[in-house]
Amino acid sequence: MRFRKNGFGALIVLGILLTLTTACGGGGGGGGAVIPPGLVAAFAGGNPTPGAMTINMTSGPSNGSTFSILVNVTGIPDFFGAAFRVTFNGATASLAGSSAAGSFIDVGGATVNFNAVESTPGTVLVNATRQGMVAGVSPAATDLLITLTFNADAATGGNVFTFGTAADREVRTCATANGVCPALNDNMLTWSGGTMVAN
Repeated sequence: MRFRKNGFGALIVLGILLTLTTACGGGGGGGGAVIPPGLVAAFAGGNPTPGAMTINMTSGPSNGSTFSILVNVTGIPDFFGAAFRVTFNGATASLAGSSAAGSFIDVGGATVNFNAVESTPGTVLVNATRQGMVAGVSPAATDLLITLTFNADAATGGNVFTFGTAADREVRTCATANGVCPALNDNMLTWSGGTMVAN
């Protein structure tokens, strides 16, 4: 997949547009499942000490059956944006929303694009990128890219969240405000997910 500095490629954009036409208000919902009373959810990232060139999930705020996942970037210089899938067991969790608040790429007055849509139960399409003729941003150690919030819809001893496969994800960097931002070879990157439990 290729994209210019005004956003990700047609394939990513088309996929998100198609899902926006079939999803409601950010893609949450869980199909109207009745959440058991007193259900408490928690998320734990699988890589607490990420090295350079890593995108990983860590735990964010939680409240009862609602929990947040922080998607962080570590050591990727001139980071311009990323598109990826978050996959999990849709029988026990569903997307409730997303937030770009505090994202390290939302600086310098640049236009940024953040989307998170649950295209099918257990698959969330995410796009988080700067837009236009601007350079990328280097994270200070580990920095927040986007926050995803989920509902636990049923008890589970372990719902594993991953970033899908290499074919479903892309990271672009841009050292200057001119030219095309190259895609990083996925073999250079580490993608680390985590596990949700609810009881």
